Amino acid sequence: HMAHGYLLNQFLSPFSNRREDEYGGTLERRLRMPLEVLQAVRKKIGPDFPVTCRFSADEYVEGGLRIEDSKQIARKLEGHGADALHVSACIGASGYLLHPSYYSPEGVFAPLAAAIRSVVRIPVITVGRIRTPTLADQILKENKADFVSMGRALIADPELPVKAEQDRTAEITPCISCNRCALSIRKGALQCAVNPEAGREEMLAFREAKTPKKVWVVGGGPAGLKTAGIAARRGHQVTLFEKKNELGGQFLLAAIPPYKQVLNDFTLHLINETRKLPIDLRLGKAFDEALLEKDKPDVLVLATGAKPSLPPIEGMGSLTPFSPGEALSSPDKLGRKVLI
Repeated sequence: HMAHGYLLNQFLSPFSNRREDEYGGTLERRLRMPLEVLQAVRKKIGPDFPVTCRFSADEYVEGGLRIEDSKQIARKLEGHGADALHVSACIGASGYLLHPSYYSPEGVFAPLAAAIRSVVRIPVITVGRIRTPTLADQILKENKADFVSMGRALIADPELPVKAEQDRTAEITPCISCNRCALSIRKGALQCAVNPEAGREEMLAFREAKTPKKVWVVGGGPAGLKTAGIAARRGHQVTLFEKKNELGGQFLLAAIPPYKQVLNDFTLHLINETRKLPIDLRLGKAFDEALLEKDKPDVLVLATGAKPSLPPIEGMGSLTPFSPGEALSSPDKLGRKVLI
């Protein structure tokens, strides 16, 4: 691993390597330690075991590595025994690009891989917000890389490669590039916004219900849809109530701001999976206690989300306050001057 600010990257990078001995200064000297490590690894394991080198082809910081430097690095790594090059980017100081979020283009680092591929003969691996098999195929067809690496997309759906191979791409739970995984794993427990089973596979393992029950779910947002889906797959008789005429809840609002349209992918996935199941959907139907008097369920799940509260603000006068949801869904009502 010679990328992302780890030790060997610190030797490679003029941004971090300020040494004045034989391991610092020129690119040739900064390469010395990584090449010594590569050669030592090769000597230890022999000629038949594949060794790949991952490095940051562009660090996106002033005074850091650029692609022209990395082309030279790539040729040196190839010449000293690397079997493949895993072309990534960034260091800690690069900011948000280190884990490309929905603010970054999909396949953001593929052009770097293509540039490295043009100067070496060994296989090149690309990475960087590659969420779908479709994009992965496109990168390969355009000869930008020989292999595609996915991380977050496989946390969102570990079965992605199998579903792609079996032409079941519509069933893939889409990564939304929110970086919940990257933030949570630093605290020691992997979590995923779209795959709650991630990191808790044993505790949340699927089990068929021994005694099917009548389950009512109130709320058609992500929580309600997920609950209804799991209950139906377990064999329960499920009814879902949503007072609006469409499913999705507050995720529909969350997808409105610029760059966040990717959230719609997850909402649509949940809706499509829900509609495949034997779930009685009651859209445009507000839930009230009178329904319980007619036909009581065995289990009632409330997944109605939260409502924003408006604290008392002195001086508001005749101003009309809007909640964030109202502002996003009806921006034409805000007027010309807005105080947030």
